Amino acid sequence: MTTTSSTKVVPSDDELELLSRPPRSLWGDAWRRLRRNKLAMISLIYLIILVFVAIFAGPISPQSPGRPTGMELRERGTFRQAAWITDADPRRTGDWRFVLGTDSAGGDIFSRLIYGTRVSLIVGFIPMILTLLIGVIVGLISGFAGGWVDDLLMRFTDVVFALPGLLFFIIMQTAFGATALGKAFNGLLLLFITLSIVSWASVARLVRGQVLSLKEKEFVEAARAVGVSRTAILIKHILPNTLGPIIVAGAFIVPNAIISEAVLSYLGIGITPDLSPNAPFPTSWGNMILLGQGAINSQPWALAGPAIALASITIAFVALGDGLRDALDPREQ
Repeated sequence: MTTTSSTKVVPSDDELELLSRPPRSLWGDAWRRLRRNKLAMISLIYLIILVFVAIFAGPISPQSPGRPTGMELRERGTFRQAAWITDADPRRTGDWRFVLGTDSAGGDIFSRLIYGTRVSLIVGFIPMILTLLIGVIVGLISGFAGGWVDDLLMRFTDVVFALPGLLFFIIMQTAFGATALGKAFNGLLLLFITLSIVSWASVARLVRGQVLSLKEKEFVEAARAVGVSRTAILIKHILPNTLGPIIVAGAFIVPNAIISEAVLSYLGIGITPDLSPNAPFPTSWGNMILLGQGAINSQPWALAGPAIALASITIAFVALGDGLRDALDPREQ
């Protein structure tokens, strides 16, 4: 008779703690990885501050962003320097009521910079939403349907993708800028449409590639086997698994749209400045750069202020996009 003895394995305290932890979701793991990326978190905090500034631009602005008149114009002076700079002419000496000084007409640069944040974020986020909406729909249908539907949609996508973006923006703004469409919301509506028309193609190709890979996975085959409809498979099983790349793509679309608006405004065919006292979108950073270049010697902050703001928001979105790409990559540990 053979007697066998077994040794009972007792897990360590660390192993017990690990086993007792509740399971984390994919999004929970992604957030944990994103928090470890210091540059991405700094960028996220900075962008949240900019959103707060854009929403509450009116109460935050120390002065009106519009052109001053009457007594207000005489008080602000002409080409007043930044607050920390003194000048032989007392009217041009810095005043802390005008932190970055004033322009040639006495307009407060810092107040316009704050309102420019609102325009830049709107120009970034609304075209991003429209671009993702069009691109995701086309990519999902093309990749899932296959056959002639895929060929037709992808050939059309290739045509749109081949359009030279900046040239198309200039043509659209020049052709429709003087129409009712071009004047709506100071030109913002036409800009939204123009930016969205040529930006969705890259998103559609990205989503199509994800769908082609996912629709052959075991969980999709299992859903087909139990009789789940094609629409339900597409919406409930495939779309959620493509959200990671879509979110990353959206993070990179925003700075591209902001830069495109700044370039068009610098060329004089972008946002139409509205410097009336109560205008919600008086100017953009691109407009400010255009106007500030003529005052670079007498008032450098008229150019440096919007240029720094534009560069900082672009760097923040790019850094956040890089962080999201790493955080949402399932291969990252």
